[in-house]
Amino acid sequence: MKRIPVMFPAVIFLVIVTAALAGCTQAPVQAPATQTQAATPVATTETTPVPATTAVSPTPTALPTQSADSPVKVRNVVITPKGDHQAGSPVKVSFDIKFNPTGGETFPGMRTLALLTELQNAEWSYSTALDGNPSPVINATERNLYISGWVLSYPSKRDLAMHVNVTGNVPSTPESGNIKLIRVNVQDDTGAIIPGTDFISMISYADTAPPAAPSSTSSTPGTATGLSAYTGNGDDIRPFTLKDGGGLIITGVYTGDANFIVRVTDSDGKQVGSSLFNQTGSYTGKKILNLPAGKYYLEIQAKGPWSIDLSPT
Repeated sequence: MKRIPVMFPAVIFLVIVTAALAGCTQAPVQAPATQTQAATPVATTETTPVPATTAVSPTPTALPTQSADSPVKVRNVVITPKGDHQAGSPVKVSFDIKFNPTGGETFPGMRTLALLTELQNAEWSYSTALDGNPSPVINATERNLYISGWVLSYPSKRDLAMHVNVTGNVPSTPESGNIKLIRVNVQDDTGAIIPGTDFISMISYADTAPPAAPSSTSSTPGTATGLSAYTGNGDDIRPFTLKDGGGLIITGVYTGDANFIVRVTDSDGKQVGSSLFNQTGSYTGKKILNLPAGKYYLEIQAKGPWSIDLSPT
């Protein structure tokens, strides 16, 4: 009878110790589980949109030829869409230009800012901002833009920047496996590129789409004799190649009320001479141009039907 009171407290003591040990064993198991659940959304869910957003605007292939003292610096180039591009596919490029004051000016007043592209049917829009105050947007439908330094020249203490957009279509027959989407440089009064100012951004060309069939309103340019004939309606770019240099008689005919502007540029995108035609309203005229052998482009700006004939002098 005396053992019962002794054993009963012992049993109670064992039960309490066992329960306490069980509670200590479960606590470490629950803590890692709670930490793992809390860490998972932070590491996966919240960071996923960052690479997805970045991939939409990949860093383009660029040839960093601009020197440290270049009066212009190209920044923030964004190409849409990304990846390889087929013939005829639309492309948009946006970028910023930061001006680097030299010689007491934001940009050399005697120089020219050249904005060039190999895209067809190019349409440009750009605006400058002086001391953070943006100017109205300027639109242009030309393959290449040449902006006089006089409109970009301010005292060097001012802060000048420019934002540029260009849209167009991938050419059906690029000169190489890459397409120069944009080329930005500074040129002197002869059209020569100032060393250290050239910036080129390219994309690769996927030749998976067949070239477009020749239009019934356009003839294929000849190369043997230099004879070429073109017809079209609206803005256009037409290449022609001269195997032998010499004089050309260029005849232009235009029907419409808007401007009829025709320029010749070389394979580097530089304008050759002055504009062939720069008229408003319906027009018929001829110009003579002497060119060395090489590949050239007729850049036509129009709002109606036109025809251009090239013939040797």
